[in-house]
Amino acid sequence: MKKMYLMMAAVAGILAACSGNEAEVLENAAGVSKNTPEAPVPVEFGAYVNRATTRAGMTGVLENGTPNTSEDSRTGLAKGFGVFAYYTDDDLYSQIYQPNFMYNTKVYSTASNTWTYTPIRYWPNETGGGAISDGIDRLSFFAYAPYVEVDPTTGIVSGDGVDADHGIVGLTRNAAIGDPFVKYNVNLDPNSQVDFCWGVSAISTLSSVETLTNNSVTAGKPFLNLIKPNVSDKIKFDFKHALASLNVQIDGAFDEVSPSSTDIDNNTKIYVRKITFEGFVLQGSFNLNTDKATWYDLAGTSYINGGSVTIYDGRTDGREGTAQGAASNESPTGLNKQLIQTNETTIAGVKKTAVNLFDDTNVSSNKDSAPLFVIPSGQALKVTIVYDVETKTDELPTYVSDGTSHGTSIENTITKTIQDSSSKDIKLESGKKYTIKLHLGMTSVKFDASVSNWDTTEVNGSANLPANKSN
Repeated sequence: MKKMYLMMAAVAGILAACSGNEAEVLENAAGVSKNTPEAPVPVEFGAYVNRATTRAGMTGVLENGTPNTSEDSRTGLAKGFGVFAYYTDDDLYSQIYQPNFMYNTKVYSTASNTWTYTPIRYWPNETGGGAISDGIDRLSFFAYAPYVEVDPTTGIVSGDGVDADHGIVGLTRNAAIGDPFVKYNVNLDPNSQVDFCWGVSAISTLSSVETLTNNSVTAGKPFLNLIKPNVSDKIKFDFKHALASLNVQIDGAFDEVSPSSTDIDNNTKIYVRKITFEGFVLQGSFNLNTDKATWYDLAGTSYINGGSVTIYDGRTDGREGTAQGAASNESPTGLNKQLIQTNETTIAGVKKTAVNLFDDTNVSSNKDSAPLFVIPSGQALKVTIVYDVETKTDELPTYVSDGTSHGTSIENTITKTIQDSSSKDIKLESGKKYTIKLHLGMTSVKFDASVSNWDTTEVNGSANLPANKSN
């Protein structure tokens, strides 16, 4: 790249002839701020987590957090986010480039509004005050949170204490060409899941030292094709939630139209045997070069469009009802154990009071929410639930709950598309939080009886058994 610096005395004389105010106006108009090619400008960052659009008055788990000089004391976003940066020289960003300027660089906060990383990178310095170049240096930036450590050559997560099977499980390799992707696997246990956000521009203007105009920046869009800004300007990311937050509650309406005062009879319990959802999937990859959440398959080649997920299946091998002998795929990990049949006498089953479908053991003191972070699939949210209604009785030999070997057990299967208050099908969207309530309507078997009077009509007849025969 050629550089030609204007050192001509005539130019210096022209500037000297200007008043101090006029010179300042020229500098500000050009966005120079005394920034010359000999004065490298470090790339600096800022960031915050955008509040999720909510359906239940709550924000996502990943929040701005607490900055601190101690890594163990930092929380939320302050613990760090990862940055990919592409240097494209004279060209505009396209799919032919690799992340050759930054690859999964960890940016973290050590004090309020101060973000740092190492080693420091500097803006390409061909242009600036008093310089002319035949090239234009451009950088494009993409970010995700929370930061995960990966093997750069494979993109697979690494490091101590990392769940390699759930949450963010991989990134684009450092040698891969094209947009950076993040691979994500949903954890069905709310106590162990990880939120995931991607960064877009939080600013609508960014200075430029090269021309009389600013960099082309739009709030909510990716940072593309930036040239060196003023020394005080930062690349500030607005992190948006890429997942949908889904909380499901379940209760029973017993001899009522909706749950209120009547509870289930003490001799009967209702257990969830299987529950399947349409409307989200458990695996996908996310393209960071976007202003709207778009999920692909794990290979990053096809959009996700439909799919179903079975959260729990307790009726697959004939060993239901005996937790110790249940197959591994019958493990109720992630589900509220109060709804799953075991041989424990303390299991309550479905009652009139709503409980979380997903495990809320360690979620928080707020027992009204135990959400899953899930990947929207673009289809209407539909649920199919299989549940057993079991009643203890000494007259029948059927095995039922709590180790009781006599009773009756009836399996029920219900499928329902979930709708909002305006009877519109719900489709999960990234960045939104949903609370769905499933009501199991149960009507008890009731009897009535009366004794009919005798019919007074008399009917006569005779028969010879056996019939006699004369000679």
